[in-house]
Amino acid sequence: MSAESSPRKWPGWLSPLVALVVVLLDQASKRWAVDALAGGDVTPVVPGYLVFSFVRNTGSAFGMFTGSAPTLAAIAVAVVVLLVYSIIKGNGRIGHPAVLGLLLGGVVGNLIDRVSLGYVVDFVELQWRGHSIWPVFNIADSAITVGAVILAFTMIRDRPDLPVESEVK
Repeated sequence: MSAESSPRKWPGWLSPLVALVVVLLDQASKRWAVDALAGGDVTPVVPGYLVFSFVRNTGSAFGMFTGSAPTLAAIAVAVVVLLVYSIIKGNGRIGHPAVLGLLLGGVVGNLIDRVSLGYVVDFVELQWRGHSIWPVFNIADSAITVGAVILAFTMIRDRPDLPVESEVK
């Protein structure tokens, strides 16, 4: 195996470090949101486009499966186990360690809320000229979304059944 074809070895601490940073930022921001916004206050960040408003999300993404906290928690635990296995296995086939860390941190951040509160704290609201254009979300949701998009892109890009650019004539 040549040096060019061997997979790059990433430090084993990268995924857990990224996950820890995501969880800490997520939980700290949610505690702030509970303290500052739970009374119904709305904090404009960029008036008309970005506001902070407190929402108790008892469902999953986009408010689907409302009231299914135990099932969603069980699914989250299964995803955590899969991600930890992928990180420990570390063969680079499933994703970059930082991407796996984003996914793991996001899932754990929301799982902490689901188990301890029975709902997920959401507070970031995107608006267009004062009208909500996206479901309210949090840092964990953002980490999951960014991680999933990067993972999907890299999996498509690295598909072994696609011809290499030099093979296309």
